[in-house]
Amino acid sequence: MALVFSQHSSPIVSQKTPQYSVYIFTRNGNHTQFQITYNNGVTTGMNQAESLGFDNKTALERFVQIKDEDCVSSTIENTTTEFRIRVDCNTDGLYVLTRNGNHTQYQMSYTNGATDTVQIEWLSFDNKTALREFVHFSPACVSAVVENTPSEFRIRVQC
Repeated sequence: MALVFSQHSSPIVSQKTPQYSVYIFTRNGNHTQFQITYNNGVTTGMNQAESLGFDNKTALERFVQIKDEDCVSSTIENTTTEFRIRVDCNTDGLYVLTRNGNHTQYQMSYTNGATDTVQIEWLSFDNKTALREFVHFSPACVSAVVENTPSEFRIRVQC
């Protein structure tokens, strides 16, 4: 049984509007269940993925297939009971990761002035390797680390 997701693209508009969805995977016995939440407030019902083991995080990350060239994905939760992947589309902007106590938060600032902030409980700011691997870009996107200090890590993205 193969399950494939894709980000549905909306009609082309003259100015990019940030859009995102969050894929939420949770343990359900020996299997994994998931639901998707969109930035417009819509949430899908819980779906069962019987062939997908929750402990196989690599498979969970690959479960979300992003086909839109203007999308960026990032893991925002990674615990023993929940795994969340956020997919941002129309993403020209700046990811800013900052220390927040023992954890890390990130803020996406878009070219149209909108911002979004997410707390990542599992991500230690001191683990620069994990921070660099945190945001996954489509091959059509160009990214560059523009700041790397003890208190802030910035990645500029252009799609």
